[in-house]
Amino acid sequence: MALALSELQHRGRTVAVSSGANVTNWLADIQTAMAVATYDDGGTVAGSAQAWSVGATEGTPVEAVCLHAPSSGVARVLFAGYNGAKTPTMLTPDTAWLANAPWIQVGSNGGALATWDGATPLGAAPVRNTSFWKAGPTLGGAAGKCMLFQSEETVALAWLNGTNYGLVFAGAIVDPCGHSTAESNGRLYGMITAGNASLFTDFWSNGNSFGEHGTSNGNPHGCLMTPGASSISVISRFGRRQAAMTAAAEKAPGGEYMFTPIGVRYATWAADGAVAGVLRGVYCGPRAAWGTAVTVGGRRYVAISGSSSAVDALWFGGASA
Repeated sequence: MALALSELQHRGRTVAVSSGANVTNWLADIQTAMAVATYDDGGTVAGSAQAWSVGATEGTPVEAVCLHAPSSGVARVLFAGYNGAKTPTMLTPDTAWLANAPWIQVGSNGGALATWDGATPLGAAPVRNTSFWKAGPTLGGAAGKCMLFQSEETVALAWLNGTNYGLVFAGAIVDPCGHSTAESNGRLYGMITAGNASLFTDFWSNGNSFGEHGTSNGNPHGCLMTPGASSISVISRFGRRQAAMTAAAEKAPGGEYMFTPIGVRYATWAADGAVAGVLRGVYCGPRAAWGTAVTVGGRRYVAISGSSSAVDALWFGGASA
């Protein structure tokens, strides 16, 4: 399966999360991370190909933050939440509003933040957006960290709040590898969330976990937007492990780290489906603690997992070290 699009290079910005953070603090942490001038790898944010921008915020205190893709990119990623009652347009199967929890949606054709809990939060057609899925569990735990990864066309947000580890991935997340089911620019836009539970520590062997799509409210979810439309198709990774990972898994015989692409199919976690492509700039790799960074072949990779110990991990990377 040959890649049709350019390989993305994720670079991180990390900030502290205050003790007892609620969703207002979570949104403020995103803005704080966006204001960090230096990437975790030591590179300068200003002028880099990976630098997204805060298009707009809404609310006092803030209830929504909309991030815009670099330069002429059309992707929009909208983070929102409120510690009270709200009625935003939710994406099936997340039908129940959850107060003081993080929410996310993605847009594939530009737009600007209007009313986040209205019918068209990024503006009217030709703007296209997915509506909201839960991005993680309710907030309010002890101090932790927020790590914001950005690439030329995607955003990933990982955070630790109390004992809960959250992760979302959004934007032009899938390389369709040249097949015809894609936008006119060859991209596929969508998002993947862990639902309203903490990241599982065994998600490579756990069917209903990050990277899969569960059919109940609050489950982990994944979707791609229908090219040219706001409708969506659910997605799940394929080729997942049927047994738990071991410490040696995803390493070469000599013990060197190996990072392999993650395939994506159009299906729920329990079904088979047509191939959509591969995730961009995100890899399967060895078990690792949250935030572990390694340099392999002159490129830097960072692990996101559900523990401070070595467990199943996703690796965001590709940036030159």
